[in-house]
Amino acid sequence: MSLERVDHQVERTQIAKLYLMAGQKAKAANAYEAAIQYLRLGQACLAKNSWEREYDLTLNLYVETLEAAYLNGNPEQANKLSEIVLQQAQTLLDRIKVYQPQIQYYITQNQMQEAIDIGLEVLNRLDIALFDSPPQY
Repeated sequence: MSLERVDHQVERTQIAKLYLMAGQKAKAANAYEAAIQYLRLGQACLAKNSWEREYDLTLNLYVETLEAAYLNGNPEQANKLSEIVLQQAQTLLDRIKVYQPQIQYYITQNQMQEAIDIGLEVLNRLDIALFDSPPQY
């Protein structure tokens, strides 16, 4: 479908939702490259001010894309998307959606210290303190 022919933003938003669903299904089927393509097309349908007007849809498209990028072994692409989400996210819980796939990626790469560091940073942001050495009772 040629997006240039769709000039009403309401229709483009509906198409973006369909691309989101297609991307999620492709990702669930381990077709990560296809998922990234669908999700990128969904992002292309969004208005310039989509982070303000269609926040949930925009957030979901970006988070799903960065997850698929990590799963497809492309951390550079995922990190670029992560930076965008971290800048635009309205809540701490939305920001945390970025860290979970990062942690999983580092674990699959056997980079445990990086995974632990990110996990500790997230816990710190949630005001959950861990002791370096637990108290002795």
